[in-house]
Amino acid sequence: MPLNPNTESIIEKLQAEYNGTIVFQERQMEEALAVEANKYQGLGIKALSVVGGFLSSSFFIGFVAMMISNWSEALLASGLLMILGTVWIDRASKSVIMDTISISAYLSANLMIGMAMYQITKSDNMVAVLLLAISLTVPFLTPSYMLNFLSVLMIHGCLFALLNVNGGKELMHLFLLLPAAGFTLLSLYEPRLLTQGAAVNIRFNPWRTGMLFSLMASLCYSGTVLFGDAGPNWVQVLALPIWGSLLIIFVSFHTGHRTGLAAGILLLIYAVGQYYYNLHFTLLVKSYMMLGTGVLFLIAWFIFKNKLKQEHEQD
Repeated sequence: MPLNPNTESIIEKLQAEYNGTIVFQERQMEEALAVEANKYQGLGIKALSVVGGFLSSSFFIGFVAMMISNWSEALLASGLLMILGTVWIDRASKSVIMDTISISAYLSANLMIGMAMYQITKSDNMVAVLLLAISLTVPFLTPSYMLNFLSVLMIHGCLFALLNVNGGKELMHLFLLLPAAGFTLLSLYEPRLLTQGAAVNIRFNPWRTGMLFSLMASLCYSGTVLFGDAGPNWVQVLALPIWGSLLIIFVSFHTGHRTGLAAGILLLIYAVGQYYYNLHFTLLVKSYMMLGTGVLFLIAWFIFKNKLKQEHEQD
């Protein structure tokens, strides 16, 4: 894949600034760009293939589980072996087809492990903890975009399950801080993280995208479930989905992340719709809430602007 004009101009400027002492291996750069482009070109096909493969494998696993429901240990061992095989296939093969198969196998393996663990322990907490451990381990074993992305989503899902199973619904506002802080820090420290080495560089995009989707899922949950509770509560007053969508928009606009910006705008439209169709408050009260939210964001913008100005002067 040939270098684009912007990249070529940057190379020329660097060579001119350092009097040609920096040597760029353009052929290797073109090959690396071609490999990276192939990863993203097949994302749509992968998504459709993964959905179909996961559904078919789920039916197969359900059938097998019904036939060998007493063989929980075998089902657990098969799931763990499938996880290892998925990682090996992903590292050994660069084929789009094999990559798609590995993603479907990864999802199916987690389903098998969850079913087997529940049959053995009868504990939702143990299932969530085991799947959480797997999701934390897989990103360190493979640089695959989709496997890292799915692992981040599963980490968020397992933590949410632990919170929900143990009656921590009231702590949702604190739980939202995890994906919100993760997405914000990854976005704001993008240049610094991308220079930490190839291992972090190749995993950065799936981690940030996973954090974005995790945050959106939590905000949508708070908008539909928490806002749907009988009677107003202070979580509703804070209007979490609106605040979260504005956070995504501001951070994405500041960093130039177009995916996050589009996702934040869509979430804001959804959140405002949920907010104004909620009948627990009058329009006057809602107007005061929105006014207060706006004032708080203006204060945050002022502090953030002064902080950036100070860092710029120090540099």
